[in-house]
Amino acid sequence: MKGFTLVRRERNDEMEHFDFVRTRPLSTAEASVTIDYSTKTVHGTCVAYGEWFDLERDDCLVLLAIAAREDLP
Repeated sequence: MKGFTLVRRERNDEMEHFDFVRTRPLSTAEASVTIDYSTKTVHGTCVAYGEWFDLERDDCLVLLAIAAREDLP
C-alpha cells in the first residue's frame, strides 16, 4: 500500500470514508476505506491493473495511517 495519497475525506455521525490514489507512469490505482462506527468495522476496496478487490484489514490500517499524516481540512 505504498505510494498512496489521500485525495478525499468525508465524515458523518455513522461513518467516515477515505479515498486514496497512487499514480505511476504506466498505471493508476484507487483505494477507498470506510470506517463504520455503528458496526465498529473497517473495510476497503482497491481498483488497480484493471481489477477490483477487497483490501485486507492490515492494508486498511496502513491507508488510515497515511490519512492521519496527510489529514485534509
